[in-house]
Amino acid sequence: MADDEQAASEAQESVTERKIEVLIAEIPEELQQKAKRRVCLAMDKYDIEKDIATDVKKHFDEECEGSWHCVSGRSFGCSVTHETKHLFFFKCDQMFVLLFCSPE
Repeated sequence: MADDEQAASEAQESVTERKIEVLIAEIPEELQQKAKRRVCLAMDKYDIEKDIATDVKKHFDEECEGSWHCVSGRSFGCSVTHETKHLFFFKCDQMFVLLFCSPE
Protein backbone atom coordinates (compact mmCIF):
# COMPACT_ATOMS: atom_id res chain seq x y z
CA MET A 1 0.00 0.00 0.00
CA ALA A 2 2.84 2.39 0.80
CA ASP A 3 4.29 1.83 -2.69
CA ASP A 4 0.94 2.77 -4.27
CA GLU A 5 0.76 5.94 -2.20
CA GLN A 6 4.32 6.89 -3.11
CA ALA A 7 3.66 6.28 -6.82
CA ALA A 8 0.50 8.42 -6.65
CA SER A 9 2.42 11.19 -4.90
CA GLU A 10 5.20 11.10 -7.51
CA ALA A 11 2.63 11.15 -10.32
CA GLN A 12 0.92 14.20 -8.85
CA GLU A 13 4.26 16.01 -8.46
CA SER A 14 5.11 15.28 -12.09
CA VAL A 15 1.75 16.69 -13.25
CA THR A 16 2.13 19.90 -11.25
CA GLU A 17 5.65 20.45 -12.62
CA ARG A 18 4.47 20.36 -16.24
CA LYS A 19 2.39 22.81 -18.24
CA ILE A 20 -0.79 21.05 -19.37
CA GLU A 21 -3.27 22.63 -21.77
CA VAL A 22 -6.49 20.75 -22.51
CA LEU A 23 -7.57 21.24 -26.13
CA ILE A 24 -10.48 18.77 -26.48
CA ALA A 25 -11.98 16.90 -23.55
CA GLU A 26 -14.77 14.52 -24.53
CA ILE A 27 -13.95 12.17 -21.68
CA PRO A 28 -14.92 11.98 -17.99
CA GLU A 29 -12.85 14.11 -15.59
CA GLU A 30 -11.52 11.01 -13.82
CA LEU A 31 -10.05 9.68 -17.07
CA GLN A 32 -8.62 13.11 -17.92
CA GLN A 33 -6.71 13.13 -14.64
CA LYS A 34 -5.56 9.55 -15.17
CA ALA A 35 -4.31 10.42 -18.67
CA LYS A 36 -2.44 13.51 -17.49
CA ARG A 37 -0.73 11.56 -14.70
CA ARG A 38 0.17 8.67 -16.99
CA VAL A 39 1.59 10.91 -19.71
CA CYS A 40 3.71 12.82 -17.19
CA LEU A 41 5.06 9.58 -15.73
CA ALA A 42 5.81 8.25 -19.21
CA MET A 43 7.58 11.50 -20.15
CA ASP A 44 9.74 11.15 -17.04
CA LYS A 45 10.60 7.58 -18.03
CA TYR A 46 10.99 7.76 -21.84
CA ASP A 47 12.55 10.17 -24.33
CA ILE A 48 11.03 8.70 -27.49
CA GLU A 49 7.49 9.85 -28.31
CA LYS A 50 6.44 6.40 -29.55
CA ASP A 51 7.48 4.86 -26.23
CA ILE A 52 5.41 7.44 -24.35
CA ALA A 53 2.36 6.68 -26.51
CA THR A 54 2.84 2.93 -26.10
CA ASP A 55 3.08 3.24 -22.32
CA VAL A 56 -0.12 5.29 -22.12
CA LYS A 57 -2.00 2.96 -24.49
CA LYS A 58 -0.98 -0.15 -22.54
CA HIS A 59 -1.99 1.46 -19.25
CA PHE A 60 -5.44 2.43 -20.55
CA ASP A 61 -5.96 -0.98 -22.18
CA GLU A 62 -5.25 -2.62 -18.81
CA GLU A 63 -7.11 -0.17 -16.56
CA CYS A 64 -10.10 0.90 -18.68
CA GLU A 65 -12.64 -0.88 -20.85
CA GLY A 66 -12.33 -0.81 -24.61
CA SER A 67 -9.53 -0.63 -27.13
CA TRP A 68 -7.45 2.50 -26.51
CA HIS A 69 -5.06 4.30 -28.84
CA CYS A 70 -2.55 7.04 -28.14
CA VAL A 71 -0.66 9.36 -30.48
CA SER A 72 2.01 11.67 -29.09
CA GLY A 73 4.41 14.13 -30.64
CA ARG A 74 5.21 17.71 -31.47
CA SER A 75 3.53 17.68 -34.87
CA PHE A 76 1.13 15.18 -36.41
CA GLY A 77 -2.09 14.99 -38.34
CA CYS A 78 -4.76 12.38 -37.86
CA SER A 79 -8.30 11.35 -38.65
CA VAL A 80 -9.84 8.83 -36.26
CA THR A 81 -13.12 7.19 -35.38
CA HIS A 82 -13.73 7.04 -31.64
CA GLU A 83 -16.36 6.04 -29.13
CA THR A 84 -18.67 8.85 -28.02
CA LYS A 85 -17.22 10.64 -24.98
CA HIS A 86 -13.90 8.80 -25.29
CA LEU A 87 -11.55 11.39 -26.83
CA PHE A 88 -8.93 13.49 -25.06
CA PHE A 89 -6.51 15.84 -26.81
CA PHE A 90 -4.09 17.88 -24.77
CA LYS A 91 -0.65 19.42 -24.71
CA CYS A 92 1.88 18.50 -22.04
CA ASP A 93 4.83 20.90 -22.13
CA GLN A 94 5.74 20.91 -25.86
CA MET A 95 4.19 17.53 -26.73
CA PHE A 96 0.66 16.95 -27.99
CA VAL A 97 -1.22 13.83 -26.89
CA LEU A 98 -4.30 12.33 -28.53
CA LEU A 99 -5.93 9.55 -26.53
CA PHE A 100 -9.10 7.83 -27.70
CA CYS A 101 -11.07 4.62 -27.48
CA SER A 102 -12.12 3.05 -30.77
CA PRO A 103 -15.39 1.22 -31.43
CA GLU A 104 -15.20 -2.54 -30.95
